[in-house]
Amino acid sequence: MGRSNYVSTAWEGFLGRTNIIGLTNAGETKSGIRKWIWLILFTVFFALTLRELVKLYENINKTGTQLEMISRQSEYFPAVTVCNFNRISCSNLRSLVSECQKDPESCSDFDVEKLLYYSQYACGNEAGQPARRKRQAPSDSGPGPGPMFNQDTPELTEQENKFMQFYMNFSDTRRQFLGQSFDTLIKECVFNERDCLNKTLFLVSTTPKYGNCYTFNQAINYKDPLAGKRLMSQTGNNFGLRLVLNLEQKDYMMTGLTQSAGIRFTVHSSQVQSSPDNLGLDLHPATTAMVALKQVNYSRLPYPYKTDCMSTWDHTDYTIFNSSKIWPYSIAKCKRYCILHEVIESCKCFHPLYVDIDSDKLGNPPCNLTTSSENYICIQKIMTEFDASNRTCTCQPSCEETDYEITMSNSMWPSTQYKDWFFFTAAINAYIGQPTAAGNI
Repeated sequence: MGRSNYVSTAWEGFLGRTNIIGLTNAGETKSGIRKWIWLILFTVFFALTLRELVKLYENINKTGTQLEMISRQSEYFPAVTVCNFNRISCSNLRSLVSECQKDPESCSDFDVEKLLYYSQYACGNEAGQPARRKRQAPSDSGPGPGPMFNQDTPELTEQENKFMQFYMNFSDTRRQFLGQSFDTLIKECVFNERDCLNKTLFLVSTTPKYGNCYTFNQAINYKDPLAGKRLMSQTGNNFGLRLVLNLEQKDYMMTGLTQSAGIRFTVHSSQVQSSPDNLGLDLHPATTAMVALKQVNYSRLPYPYKTDCMSTWDHTDYTIFNSSKIWPYSIAKCKRYCILHEVIESCKCFHPLYVDIDSDKLGNPPCNLTTSSENYICIQKIMTEFDASNRTCTCQPSCEETDYEITMSNSMWPSTQYKDWFFFTAAINAYIGQPTAAGNI
């Protein structure tokens, strides 16, 4: 038997035994024309099937963006965080100095000499007069920054950096004591036409830049039974949240440590931590701010899709920070952890601007950010490597994220007629022992 006859016989046998319908029909027919028609049809449809399989393979890991506008009868109200620009109240700082003078052992957890210096430098005497600078702040200087860094740093910036190291050496409890209290900051609170002037409805936290911040409707506020569960079905300025805030500018720090007066606020999901440093907006004194919100929800897909989102901290390198056990994953928080982790590992100190709670310090001292310090050189080297992408973070967008688009308008507050009545009421409250709002509102 020749080779061609063997191939022909094998082909005829395959056509007779296969379960592929098109080829079976081609094998069973006795007509040569019909055989070729079946083979051509099989080839065409096989090619079409193969093309679709190739397209499916190419698109299997591709993602698209789908926008959907949803109108609901009611929606969960977000969390609102407010912070005074002034991180330390001079009245509270003087109280701490008085406490240390009466009981030095109670102040053994920080440098009392620096406390006395900043009490004079930042707050002056009891009359609010700036103290003469007879003494310099205790020095933490080290070698110079070297030729690659600008040595002409403004004096106010250097003073702020020295103060930041001093301030972040305090514990959370000390910083909360030094910051403005709830009673002096929040003078009126109305939610959905109901009074909410109750400190248990606000979660207090401290930030390196703004000191005490107060968050309404934060889900982890276990003292508030409705935290994170409040619903809104009405819109307009008669509903929602209304706050009257007192800046207490008489207690602002002097000598450039508090250069502006106002309130930093942010609107965010009740499930996530506020980030006033990165995402906040500013309110001026003596103004009313009307804020309209539009909620935007993002849903992303995890690996192998290109969005490669994350939903937990387990896939990052930052579970060593205790606050990651409190707050859900977010890319903003992840990047803060990333920088904090790199600074701690390389410089053996924590960056003062990236710590939220004491346990995240991991037992390290605050870095000295003045340009004459070794810490500054180390941190600048790290930041330069991040800028050049020589260091990277294991951070991806959140799989589920809620954002709020803000539209804000301002007007003068209070009006002339309302001011007379408001401060008259405040004076009556002061006379009967109630909190007053006679400071800068």
